[in-house]
Amino acid sequence: KALALMSTGNFPDPQLKGLLAMQGYKFNLNNGGPEFNADVYAGVYAGLGAGGFNDVTTRPLLGHEQQVNAVTTGSETGEYIYSGDSRGKILHWEVNPDGTANSDVIMNTQPGTHVIEDMVMSPDDRYLLVAGDFREPGTNEVFMQVIDLHNGNSVRTIKGFSGEVKDIEVLDNGSRYFILSEAGRNIQEFDMATGAILDFIKPEVRMNDVNISHDGRYLAGAATNGRVYVWDLTNNNAPVNYPTVSSGQLTSVRFSRDSKMLVVGELGGTIHLFNTATQQKIRIFSDFQTKITDIKFSPNGDYMAVSTLGNEIRVWNNQNLNDQPYVLTLSSWVPSMAFSPDSRFLFGGGHEVGEVKMFPMNIDVMASKLCSLIDRSLTTEEWEMYVGPITEEYPYDPNTCLIDE
Repeated sequence: KALALMSTGNFPDPQLKGLLAMQGYKFNLNNGGPEFNADVYAGVYAGLGAGGFNDVTTRPLLGHEQQVNAVTTGSETGEYIYSGDSRGKILHWEVNPDGTANSDVIMNTQPGTHVIEDMVMSPDDRYLLVAGDFREPGTNEVFMQVIDLHNGNSVRTIKGFSGEVKDIEVLDNGSRYFILSEAGRNIQEFDMATGAILDFIKPEVRMNDVNISHDGRYLAGAATNGRVYVWDLTNNNAPVNYPTVSSGQLTSVRFSRDSKMLVVGELGGTIHLFNTATQQKIRIFSDFQTKITDIKFSPNGDYMAVSTLGNEIRVWNNQNLNDQPYVLTLSSWVPSMAFSPDSRFLFGGGHEVGEVKMFPMNIDVMASKLCSLIDRSLTTEEWEMYVGPITEEYPYDPNTCLIDE
């Protein structure tokens, strides 16, 4: 742990920085340390990053020129996401075997007001639904778009909203789409077949975010009055009572992949975890001091990621929430995140102009990449300076990366 933390410091020699990170990784591995280790992750990532080898896999992905407000993925296996910005540009990213990523343009920058706020993929991965503050030039009429990814990215325009669309949700096991419209004052249902916009639920207060549980039973909303509203979709949308969360606004809400937990984020940065079977609060995290912007669970259920109005993303081990989280950073605040379908990467969209950043979740893969860049071992002098005295019980290890000398 100490070596891993040390390696996050400033070292003019990337080889030394990388070696200290790898020695910390190796000690953790050989001594039965936890597989999910925030300090080891930070050390290895620092060795790869700008203060170390500045490896291409740790640099921002280039392609947007405007603030990236939404990132999303589909249900297919693989390593890809879609990102959308505040001028309507949408990119599709694929991760290469070497950890780099390439993009292709799904939609170019749009004229007029075209601020993307949310995107969601249809369950069959054919359609990308895109919405936000979209207004027709001249008429100012509000609309959303449906892009057919299997038909040359043809665009279908859906009208009938009286205000900006803040969120789109889809049932994983079907094709029902729910739209948080009128800037959060209305929840409507979109009929994909006909294009009709149907009335669904008119909340008593404005919602900042909504989410549907993966079992399709519940719809939850994070409200401006500090309450989380939950409706039972299998029981005529009957309300499910949860205790008041906060005296301030709630800004984000998300069900876990197994639908057993509901996570709610506040404007002030506190995160609340509820048991959906009992509606009782089971945990509070106070790691942040700024607005929670997004909450995501990895498709395999192993990770819970939370982003904020600061420049941090924190990733918890969802199998043991007592573990210290990974701390990931962007240049500025993070409006949206998405895990790749195979859960091996987390992508963050940034407020800094055009920033999309990709973070690997597997420390072993990162360590292998770091070792491929290291071409020497620690000297005995470096070992005694940074690791400790060389003794019979704690001998010098010339093979941090199994390098033949």
